[in-house]
Amino acid sequence: MIGKLDTVYEKDASNQKLVHEYVYDSAKFLYAAGNLLSGKRDGIWRTYFDNHFLYTVEEYRNGEKEGYSLMLNSSGYMMKEENYVKGIKQGLFKTYAANGKLKMEENFINGVQVGWRRTYYPEGGVQENGYFNKAGLRDSVNQWFYGNGKLLVQYIYLKGDIYGPSKSYYDNGSLKGEGNFKANYEDGYWKEYYDTGKIKAEGNYLAGKKTGSWKLYDEGGLPMKTQEYKDGTMISEKTNNK
Repeated sequence: MIGKLDTVYEKDASNQKLVHEYVYDSAKFLYAAGNLLSGKRDGIWRTYFDNHFLYTVEEYRNGEKEGYSLMLNSSGYMMKEENYVKGIKQGLFKTYAANGKLKMEENFINGVQVGWRRTYYPEGGVQENGYFNKAGLRDSVNQWFYGNGKLLVQYIYLKGDIYGPSKSYYDNGSLKGEGNFKANYEDGYWKEYYDTGKIKAEGNYLAGKKTGSWKLYDEGGLPMKTQEYKDGTMISEKTNNK
């Protein structure tokens, strides 16, 4: 535990505006250290864990983060790598798992997330390929994957909303569902499949709610029943005679 902190200030011998700050924990171990220039953080600042391992390294200018920053865990593995310009996120940001493996990488321009964002499973495989436009909204094709590398689902975004055709898959690679989106909701004709590839169901959505006739099939692909929907609520069901 850090406990009560004790701060010590030392004036620089050659620069009257520069002060060296040292922060100690209750056990008198160094917790943080850095410089103050005219009362504002300047240069490299470091903080430490209770076990005296390095925790963060941050660069400051005129009291604001400037340049490269990093964060480590208590085992010494990297947790974060970041870049700032005048306190604003700029450039590539990386986040790591507890074992030091890359967990996420994303890009910022003037504090706004822009371009590709990739997240990773602990084993190293890609979990998400996302894309953000200049306004920081999801745009274009975005994909998510299973741990085995197979595609889970793919959406097309337009200024942060899902539009157009989409497909989802089982972890064996076979198609699970396909249809169209409009403003984040299923809209129009959709088909669902068993993991064997046989058709499971087909019907229409309107603004994310099932509507009209939906046909359901057994695992052999034979018609099983027909359901009627209104506003997402089933109003009737008819079983097919075999």
